Amino acid sequence: MNKLIAFLTFLAMFAVGLCAIYYQDYRAERKSAYANAERAVKNIEDILDEAKDAVEDSKPLLAQSCTPDVIRQLNMTAAIASHLRTVSLIKNDVVYCSSLYGVDNRPASLGRFHMRELALLAGNSVTPERTLIMYLGTTADGSIGVAIHGQHLTNVLDLLSKRRDLYLLVGNTWISRDNKVSAFNLDDSRNFVIIPSSRYHFSILFPHDDKYSLADFWNQEKMTLLVVFLIALGSGFLAYKYSTRFNSPYDGIRRAIENQEVLPYYQPVIATESQEIYGVEVLARWHHPKSGFISPDIFIPLCEQSGLIIPMTRSLMSSVVRDLTSHLDTLPDHLHIGINISAQHCQSDDFITDCQNFIAAFGEKKVHLIIEITEREKIEITPETIAFFKKLSDAGVLIALDDFGTGYSNFDYLRKLHVNVIKIDQSFVSMIDEDDPQSSTLVNCVIDLAQQMNLMTVAEGVETEYQAAFLSRKQINFMQGYFFSRPLPFDELARTWLSKR
Repeated sequence: MNKLIAFLTFLAMFAVGLCAIYYQDYRAERKSAYANAERAVKNIEDILDEAKDAVEDSKPLLAQSCTPDVIRQLNMTAAIASHLRTVSLIKNDVVYCSSLYGVDNRPASLGRFHMRELALLAGNSVTPERTLIMYLGTTADGSIGVAIHGQHLTNVLDLLSKRRDLYLLVGNTWISRDNKVSAFNLDDSRNFVIIPSSRYHFSILFPHDDKYSLADFWNQEKMTLLVVFLIALGSGFLAYKYSTRFNSPYDGIRRAIENQEVLPYYQPVIATESQEIYGVEVLARWHHPKSGFISPDIFIPLCEQSGLIIPMTRSLMSSVVRDLTSHLDTLPDHLHIGINISAQHCQSDDFITDCQNFIAAFGEKKVHLIIEITEREKIEITPETIAFFKKLSDAGVLIALDDFGTGYSNFDYLRKLHVNVIKIDQSFVSMIDEDDPQSSTLVNCVIDLAQQMNLMTVAEGVETEYQAAFLSRKQINFMQGYFFSRPLPFDELARTWLSKR
């Protein structure tokens, strides 16, 4: 009888736990699906905002013919926005000027635009196999068409699709996360949850709940079910041992910082004119004692989410000081040392003190600390942010705008954050192709824009001799990339670069 009571108790506890977890998981998944769809709407609205801004900037050009100056302004508008592909001027349903072709004479086919605003296309005459979305702005003088690469949209869909795929619907055309454009049968809309944009004529769709199966539940919660099973057996000791196997990943990175497992690697930055080392960019590498090197794409987001990014940067800067001060005699004069920061650093006055201590540690050996802010992560321009960067500048710290042209690119960064250096992203440098002279059109625009601001320019991701020669002719100040050197541990940097001096 006692065994029967124990068995029935086990069944009752396991059944209650199973039902509770299933119900909670079902509710959480449903809520997550709605939240992800709403985030997708917001992200795509942000992309379309760039197109809308480009239309507003280009409206005065409709009063002019397709002159070289008009083409240059269209190129500039397309280049400074991270998601735009082309900007075109349209009159009488004919494209007469574009940032890609210059003087043009192609049919605009305005009838394909849903609500005379958006058109989702499987391709065009230039790239028939690449999807794109067109945004149309109309005035009394004509229309302005802005093309956005479909990959930007599918990146959003792919990132936010979890158990159920997200789709972007424009009119009766939709695109999936795998970049396929097809017609949408409105009769099928009952099978989907539709989240419309309140600002533009598009919607995000995802399937109804019927696709959430027991198999999905098992795959998602099998570890939790095992914990419930152990608790139902009444084995507190085994339950404790099982749960301790699942330490928070934040604990792992916290221990890694404390144990100095996060190491600085140094990628040389080369002066274009002299071809000598001018500085280094410091890159974080986590050498786990059991798992080996862990990708920065994994642990850097963990640091940012857990608030550990500032302690990690402080530890990294201490390691850099220890490395470089051990070779003061061989360091180049006025060596520039680049350190990457995130938006969280901009809220920490302690980080300013860290920078001052870093510079002071080199004593009479003058070094220049460069703080690199990335355009991929938006930094809000507030009075506090402006004051933060002014304090850095007053402390002798140089400010570099990293990944220029790829993210939240705007002139407020350049004007208000005391930027001294522009780093041209490797995605533009990779376009420089010896076999395709036209491939460098966009990178030329980015380089010209940077140089017109009278700021120091650094080209990232230089991988070929042709790219290096091209950038040298364009009078880029500095270059870095695998053509010169991969990121190196300090011992190898000292042996291969500093020992040459």
